[in-house]
Amino acid sequence: SLGSWFLLVESAIIIALLFLVVVFCSAQLSVIALKYEIVPQKKMSIIVAGFIFAVAAVVGTVLFGQEGYTARNQAGLGLIIIPAVISIPLQYVMFGTVFDSLPQATFVLIGLEVLGYVIAVVGFALCVSACPPLHGSVVIAGLAIMAIANLLSLAYVFIMGSRMKDHPRPGKAVEEPLN
Repeated sequence: SLGSWFLLVESAIIIALLFLVVVFCSAQLSVIALKYEIVPQKKMSIIVAGFIFAVAAVVGTVLFGQEGYTARNQAGLGLIIIPAVISIPLQYVMFGTVFDSLPQATFVLIGLEVLGYVIAVVGFALCVSACPPLHGSVVIAGLAIMAIANLLSLAYVFIMGSRMKDHPRPGKAVEEPLN
C-alpha cells in the first residue's frame, strides 16, 4: 500500500469537481436567499443540508488525499461520492422555492444531476476494490456531470429570477382584499 491509490491528477480532479458541486450549490442557495423570501424553517433545513454536505466533502477529501490504498482512502472516496446525493433533494427544494409549479427544465436539470450521481456511484463501486483503480474516469465523469448540472441550475435560477424580478413568482396570484 505504498504510493498513491489514484494518480495525482485524478485525485485533484475528483476533489476539484466535488468542491465545484458544493460551491455551485451554495451559490444557488445564496441567489435564492437574496431574491426570494424563504420561510426561516426551510432556510435552516437547506443550510443544515448544505453544511452536512460540505463537512462530508472536507472529511472525505482529507481521508482520500492520504497516501496508499487503505480503508481510509476508500472511506474518503465514499465520503466524497455518497453524500453528494444530498445535492439532489436540495436542488429540488431550491427549485421549489423559486417556482410553484416546476418547469420541465428543472426536471431535466435534476435528472442530469441524478445521472451524474449514479455514474459517480458506479465509478466508486468499480474503483473501491481495485488498486490501481481502472475506472477512475467513471467517478470523474459522474462528478463532472453533477458539477455541470449544478452550474446550469445556478444559471437557470439566476436568469429566471432576474426575469421575474418585477413580477410575482409563477403561480402566485396577488390577492386583492375583498373590501
